[in-house]
Amino acid sequence: MCIKGGYKTVNPIQIANCLHAHFEKRVTYRAVRVYFACLSLVAVREAAARSQKQKGRRPRPEVCFRLRELCAVTNLTASAVKRELRRLKRASVLTWGEKCIAINSTPIIGSDELLQVLAGKRSSKRPIPVPRSVLCFLAASAKASLGKTMLGYVIRGLTIDRESGEIRGAGSVKSSWIADVFGLSLRSVKASRKELIESGFINRDTTSFQRKLNRDGAYFRISLTWSETEASKPQFAPPALKKVPEFAPPYKDMKTSYEIKNQKTETRVLKLSGVCKANEGREPMLRDVRPEDIKSFTRARTLFLQAVNAGWTNGSESDFLNWVAAAVRVNTRHLRNPVRDPVRVFISIVKGRRWKLISQAQEDRARKLIGHYREDGEVGPTCATRRPANAP
Repeated sequence: MCIKGGYKTVNPIQIANCLHAHFEKRVTYRAVRVYFACLSLVAVREAAARSQKQKGRRPRPEVCFRLRELCAVTNLTASAVKRELRRLKRASVLTWGEKCIAINSTPIIGSDELLQVLAGKRSSKRPIPVPRSVLCFLAASAKASLGKTMLGYVIRGLTIDRESGEIRGAGSVKSSWIADVFGLSLRSVKASRKELIESGFINRDTTSFQRKLNRDGAYFRISLTWSETEASKPQFAPPALKKVPEFAPPYKDMKTSYEIKNQKTETRVLKLSGVCKANEGREPMLRDVRPEDIKSFTRARTLFLQAVNAGWTNGSESDFLNWVAAAVRVNTRHLRNPVRDPVRVFISIVKGRRWKLISQAQEDRARKLIGHYREDGEVGPTCATRRPANAP
């Protein structure tokens, strides 16, 4: 079977040289894209020479490679392409020239282990028929995981029969093998495999048993008629169904609910929240302290009695003095850093007994307030809670 659009034969040595330089961080993945772009340009020139020979014409003696062709294939700027070409030349992978593109076909130093893995049990010089559409896709795709996964399927699947010259695109590979060889995570390999299946590059294995999948991986077949345009085709919505399911019609007679109509949904908690007028005259509560509760001496005293019952304080005179001083502290306006949330700061001080945050001036102000209200005949806060001395 022939490949649509032609192909370029690449051996595992050439692929291993490029990938080894990339794994050693001598070249970037953008240089890998430029490398496959150069292979696509060489494939175009070789196809043109074969066409001229078939037509009985003499091939052109001079071949010219333009830098703007690489820019068009890779979607990179001219300066970026020149920089990557210099890196490929320093890594002994490829040499660029306007008259010739020389691809190194001898293993570079350090690439023997990677070459053995890519070649498998076959020869390291065997020709791999890489379609020109795949070369253009590898050069244009900026997603490294997708390009490396596609390259793994190409190496394991595409072969040329020695006797008939027929191109075959079938094989089996494990996602873990691609992840280990190309330095990817297993999750990214599976995501790229799903993307390649959706684009039509490979098919989904639906017939293999789990034992075979664990041993050799999923079976796949590469589409030899695949092109880059098929991967970017928009997916249209499916046609509408001829028979639409009929839904149940609405009730003709409106039915009332079986639940009780007059439900008492307003609880005490709901009444406490909000700015309803019914909550204006409520008593102060320790579980729901309001700003007006700590601005009034009487309401603050009621909160103190509730705090004694709750176990926050022991009901002594010193604790009541600190309680009132904390209220004075959070309501003081001439501080350098005024309190934004007085209630929260007040609860933090009295519940955590952080009396060191109260200044001497604030304590003196609280002592005067307590003395003023006691002169007016107010009952002290500790009269109802403090135990007598002779209590058991």
